[in-house]
Amino acid sequence: MTIEIKELAQQAFREFVTELVTGSLARGNQPSVPVSEAENSLKDTEDSAAESIESSRSVETTDEELQAYEIVKDIVKDVVDTERVIIRDNPTYCPVFLDSNRRPLCRFFFDRQQKQIGLFDGSRYEGGALIATMYNIDSVNHIYDHAEQLRETAQRYLEA
Repeated sequence: MTIEIKELAQQAFREFVTELVTGSLARGNQPSVPVSEAENSLKDTEDSAAESIESSRSVETTDEELQAYEIVKDIVKDVVDTERVIIRDNPTYCPVFLDSNRRPLCRFFFDRQQKQIGLFDGSRYEGGALIATMYNIDSVNHIYDHAEQLRETAQRYLEA
């Protein structure tokens, strides 16, 4: 998927430069950005996209995050098929979803001094994004303390 994003960004930038150059030429003006500069900018954009993709690949899901993921699957197994529960680690936190990133079950914040889990009760910000309520946990086993809320969240997604 990240390769598709990179290709789309490259194509959009090329179209932008083409429109910029052809629009200037149609008006009888010199392009406001020399073509060589535009090409260099495209190269920089491609390099930046490649670095971004590479850094996203370098995210390593820890054993503790995997253990927490298994605990969440164990908790919601009576509500949903556990094959629908997915993990997608990123540099800031480790989210667990039901089916897609539009249905977050929880988020793990284990790279902090105090481990935390973010849980969702269906509340939303004014812009529509779901609000995560943060809870401190001492170990991944304390995720079981929030089992009922995790089950309720999964059930809410099934009813929606």
